[in-house]
Amino acid sequence: MTSMPIAAAQPAAPAPAAPVSNAAKTYVALIEGQKIPIPAEIANDDGAIALALTPYYPEAAEAELERDEKDGVITITVTPKAKSKG
Repeated sequence: MTSMPIAAAQPAAPAPAAPVSNAAKTYVALIEGQKIPIPAEIANDDGAIALALTPYYPEAAEAELERDEKDGVITITVTPKAKSKG
C-alpha cells in the first residue's frame, strides 16, 4: 500500500469585492421644482444632461449643475444662469 501525502487544508480565497457601479445608484435631476429620473449612462456627463433636458427646459443648456448624494440617490440640481437684461 502506498501512502500519498495529505495536503494541508488551504483556506479559501476571499471573494472579490463587487465592483462599484453607477447602475446601483439612482440619479434625479431637479429643475424648476420638477424631479426627473436620469439614466446612469449620462448622469456623470454635464453636457449629456444638458442635451437631454434642453428640449424641455431650454435654460438647461447654460445651467450650472450641482450633485448631492443622500441615501443612494444622487440629486443633480440644475440652476439656470441669470441672463443679462437688455
